[in-house]
Amino acid sequence: LHNVNIDASGAAVSVSGDVELELPDSTNFWLGYDTVSGEIDCEVPVQRDGEHYYRGLSMGCDISISTTSGDLKIERLD
Repeated sequence: LHNVNIDASGAAVSVSGDVELELPDSTNFWLGYDTVSGEIDCEVPVQRDGEHYYRGLSMGCDISISTTSGDLKIERLD
């Protein structure tokens, strides 16, 4: 993570730094990604519902990412 602050709820906030997450391939998650001009690159298959991305139907981890111009990359954890 570059230039990222993580608050007590597990949310990451970045102004111009990119955010990289590594998640096991079997992890279910709900992701809220709010950005002005950043892009998302995801190596794991996800479904999208508006600004939210998710994997799996059962509860997993909740992730909240907010950037101004930083990109988000989600990679598989080997």
